[in-house]
Amino acid sequence: MAYHKPTDIDGFITQMAKADMRIKALLAEDLVLYLNDSENSIECVDLGLLVDGLIPWMIGSHFKIAQRALEAFTELIVRLGQDFNAYTSTILPHVLDRLGDSRDTVREKAQLLLHKLMECRCVSPQSLLDKLTVCFKHKNAKVREEFLQTIVNALNEYGTQSLSVKTYIQPIVLLLGDPTPTVRDAAIQTLVEIYKHVGDKLRTDLRKKEVPAAKMAMLEQKFDETRSDGLLLPSALNSAVSNDDIDAAVVSRPTRLVKRTPSATPRKPLFETQGSGDLLAAGAVSWEIFESSFENVPQLTIFSQRDMDDHMKITNTIVGDKNMDWEKRVDALKKIRSLLMINAQNSPTFTQQLKDLSIAFLDILKELRSQVIREACITLAYMSKVLKTRMDQFIIYILQELINLIQNSAKVISSSGTVALKYVIKNTYAPKIVPIITQNLMQSKSKDIRSTLSEVMVLLFEEWPTKALEKNCILLRDALRKGIADADSDARKHSRCAFWNFRRHFPEIADSLYGSLDPATQRTLEKERDSIGTNERRQSSGLRSPASAQPPAGLRSISAVDTAAAQRARARAQYSSMARMKISSGSASLQGQYAQQARAKKISVVSATPQQ
Repeated sequence: MAYHKPTDIDGFITQMAKADMRIKALLAEDLVLYLNDSENSIECVDLGLLVDGLIPWMIGSHFKIAQRALEAFTELIVRLGQDFNAYTSTILPHVLDRLGDSRDTVREKAQLLLHKLMECRCVSPQSLLDKLTVCFKHKNAKVREEFLQTIVNALNEYGTQSLSVKTYIQPIVLLLGDPTPTVRDAAIQTLVEIYKHVGDKLRTDLRKKEVPAAKMAMLEQKFDETRSDGLLLPSALNSAVSNDDIDAAVVSRPTRLVKRTPSATPRKPLFETQGSGDLLAAGAVSWEIFESSFENVPQLTIFSQRDMDDHMKITNTIVGDKNMDWEKRVDALKKIRSLLMINAQNSPTFTQQLKDLSIAFLDILKELRSQVIREACITLAYMSKVLKTRMDQFIIYILQELINLIQNSAKVISSSGTVALKYVIKNTYAPKIVPIITQNLMQSKSKDIRSTLSEVMVLLFEEWPTKALEKNCILLRDALRKGIADADSDARKHSRCAFWNFRRHFPEIADSLYGSLDPATQRTLEKERDSIGTNERRQSSGLRSPASAQPPAGLRSISAVDTAAAQRARARAQYSSMARMKISSGSASLQGQYAQQARAKKISVVSATPQQ
């Protein structure tokens, strides 16, 4: 039977009842691609017929078609938003069953669908979890395990301000005695994640439950480790809350960062991702946590070179073993840092060991467990900090998976990936990673990835020498052009800042790019340059705006502590001097004679401040 690709939703609906599995597979793939394109209309005679046609696909035995059905529902949720709520109760029981699928990819798509239901406000996080509580007693162990992961994801995304977890404690405690080991492990980890949000109130509540003594002792130990590692969130440390109930631990700040006007707060240092202290989103990590975790590792005693090689070989095996207990994999990741601290990198066999480790990291960065991803990112950042350019081939191999973490719905995973990526850019100058970054920046459909990579571009131009960027200067220019016109406001802002840093390396290419932009974009770029210059002059002279009487210590100039930054500052001064000479002789222009006169007038007012 011939297959004709439909051009609208009604065309898809008419072919969905066909029994030919080959046609179903093609139709399902084309439907996902169709819905993914926002320019394609989803108007049809009856959208309910599309939903009714997708459900048999989702519950069928063909896993690829079931996976495509989940993807199609996810795209519909994104397109319809709250209007999809009419179909939520229809599809939810079937999505629940797919959480127990034997295929990892199908379970991942089911989790993503649940996340989109909450994100697009089709149903509130609390209401969705309450509807899924039947999973606690589901006959399929995978469903029980995945629901625990759903609770953790929702808690990390929305915090205790939007979720009351007290009613889930007793069912989770019962799962500590589940006959399936993976469910028991997931229950323990879920309680640890809840402890990060509510603190010792959880201990008090658990003591009221009938928790076996051995299990309680193990939980107490894990809670103590969490506290000693500094992983408790501000909501858990809030001593002002007098109510003993767990769900009373309401955070005093929103779970997402509050955007403030530029006049209220000076631009924060780029490397302080996500903020710190009370500004941290629920579950997110910062570079301070990375720094404090680098050397928080077990001490190793090595007696010979062979002993060192054996340790590395065993560690590589554990890290790359998907079936290994996740806690052992976390310990193995910490051991990698221990080995680097005792100079394992000086071993003659280290190059081959590093290559083997990159293969293991490629798998571990696809892990679903946030604690494993967090430790992998910390280890990756430490390796980049210690090994510098020796990590180039390693980074090239795993970079795409690292970038993919940025869009993860769990804050601990997305923030870990972001911080690790910035450590890589700061320490490992590998020209071959630039095309990977620019390609994702220009082609990714995730605004989180585009925004973060635009921010990474700023760091790239600040930290890397011009020679390392020369080979890819045209790619960087095209990425900046795309970023400056991005649909996301944060991506545009970071791209504008990156443009002026790019101009320090390649003034002629930057000026050519500037001239190709429309006047409105040029004015926005000029404002960004002026704000950068104002901030730097304010820092150097000690001036403060009225709204920022106590600026953070991070506003100190990089050149005050970085000799390489001081060299770049001298180079910027030379470029500025050359630009002024060109302007005075009438040879330099970004927008013709009018721009030339305006720039000359501006320079005479600002005096000899280096151009940004």
